[in-house]
Amino acid sequence: MVERGEFTNLPGEGKPLKLEPFNPYVSKEQVIMNKVLNSSGLIPIEILILKAIDEIKEKLKDSKLKSEQNALKVKLNELEITFDIQMEARRNFFDNS
Repeated sequence: MVERGEFTNLPGEGKPLKLEPFNPYVSKEQVIMNKVLNSSGLIPIEILILKAIDEIKEKLKDSKLKSEQNALKVKLNELEITFDIQMEARRNFFDNS
């Protein structure tokens, strides 16, 4: 097929492939949903929660006041619980559909 020139003059010829990272722990449904959200410019709630968790962890590193550290730890704990609940709800949704 290549020898006959069947793969010449195709759209994107000579350009690198846009491969998306593969995660074996993500279901097909989740991959499709993430593609739809991404193409529409939306961000899954789990990603927003993880970003907030990272921000709190950074603030915690920089914090000098014990009272501020305690408040950040409470917020971090709440966000981690929220993330776990969201992930469990997503798993249940896909398991029951």
